[in-house]
Formats: sequence, structure tokens, C-alpha cells
Amino acid sequence: MLSVSVVIPTHNSSTTIERAVNSVLAQDLLPTELVIVDDCSTDNTVELVRTIAIPDSIDVKVVRLDTNLGPSAARNAGWNVAGGEFIAFLDSDDSWHPMKLEVQTRWMINNPKVRFTGHLTGDTPGSDLPERTPIRWFRLTNFLFRNRVSTPTVMVRREVSSRFDPQLWFAEDYELWLRLLSGGESMARIELPLAQLHKADFGVSGLSSNLYPMYRGELRAISNLKSLGHISTVTLALVSMWMTFKFALRVLRTRLRKFA
Repeated sequence: MLSVSVVIPTHNSSTTIERAVNSVLAQDLLPTELVIVDDCSTDNTVELVRTIAIPDSIDVKVVRLDTNLGPSAARNAGWNVAGGEFIAFLDSDDSWHPMKLEVQTRWMINNPKVRFTGHLTGDTPGSDLPERTPIRWFRLTNFLFRNRVSTPTVMVRREVSSRFDPQLWFAEDYELWLRLLSGGESMARIELPLAQLHKADFGVSGLSSNLYPMYRGELRAISNLKSLGHISTVTLALVSMWMTFKFALRVLRTRLRKFA
């Protein structure tokens, strides 16, 4: 077992929560703790979780929020009660490769100065992973124009005090990564697809379907860096123009898809 707390926020996820939880239980090395945060679901998500056979060796915590507070507050609620040395985030509609926790945790144990890591997503490979873990390093400048990791790939050390901005429902993960990087952190990304995102294409469903709020969230994330004094006015203007261009492309692609 690994001293890892897995945090899964969920809201009306009865069709996907079992797949997510079962991908945690299928890990070659199991976590010590599973934290399910129910963000005021109106379906039977929590009841389904209680029917899953979870080994006694895994401490299970179910946190129920009385109102729908959004992904940031839900993740923070789970993060705040987590007791593991490492915190790994998984969305309720995604799943992990069976060796995800072993590969990522062991790498972080061997590199104690690195406080948060991610990895690639995609069709998960077979059990034969390379003996040497391929790594790519990122700093703040690498993230300014594009988010380089998805939340279900990220693992942080418990000592990290920053949290997701509870006021943000869109691009909240991107905003946190930027704050961590602007504070002097560096991020190591494992170049292996150890998670599979089962979401539809960007702009089709889920939170990412809200193209304009996502765009606004990204702009706010960059503006926060300027207010903290971590980027210049010129950099803010350049990045904002690039994000506006990306937003226009997303809208165009979504409209073309509807007519295809």
C-alpha cells in the first residue's frame, strides 16, 4: 500500500462513479485512503459507492456537501480531510491505469523536492511500462499559453498549503497550477498515459462545454498572476490575446461540428 489519499469529487455521477472507484481498487499498489466528496447530488451516486466492495485496508471517507458548491470547493473539502502523504485527484467520470499510483508515487518518493506532478492522458498502455520513468519538466512560462496537465493526473504532497479557488467553477485547476508555479514550484510530468478521460470532446458536454465561462476562467487565472506581480502587463496582454484567439477557434469548431 501507498500513503496516498485519492480524492474524487462527484455530482450526479451514478453512471460513471463505479468505473472511477474500480480503477482505484485495481491499482497494483493500493492507496491508504479513498475520499469521496458528494457535491449535493440528487441521484443515487453515494448509494452506489456504498455498494462497492472496498478492502478493509483502505480507509473510506464520504464527505457530503449540503449545497452544490462546484469542483473547487468539492476538491478542497476532500483535500482538507485527507490524511495521506500524497494527494491524488480523480474525476468521477475518468479512470486510471493500474500502475498509475505506483509509478507516480515512487517517482515522487525518489524526488522529494518535487511537490506536484502530473502525467499524460489517453488510451492507457498495457502492463509493460518502461523501466525508466520518462519525465518532462515545466515552469510557469510553459503554462502561460496552455494548461499542460489534467486534474485526474495530478498528485501533490500533503504539505502543499494552496487550494483550488472556491470562487472558480471553470479553469479552476489551471488557476491553481499557475499559482503553484508562480510561487517557485516546478512541475514534473510523467510522459506516460496513466489516465483515461472518458469525457466528450471539448465543447460537447460537461463543464468544458461552457466555452465562454471556461474562457473567462482562463483569463481570470492569468489576471491573478498579474495582480500577484508574477507577470508583466505586456505578458498579460499577449497571453490574453492568445486565449481570445483560442476561444474563437473553439466556438468555430463547435458550430462546424453541429452542421457536420
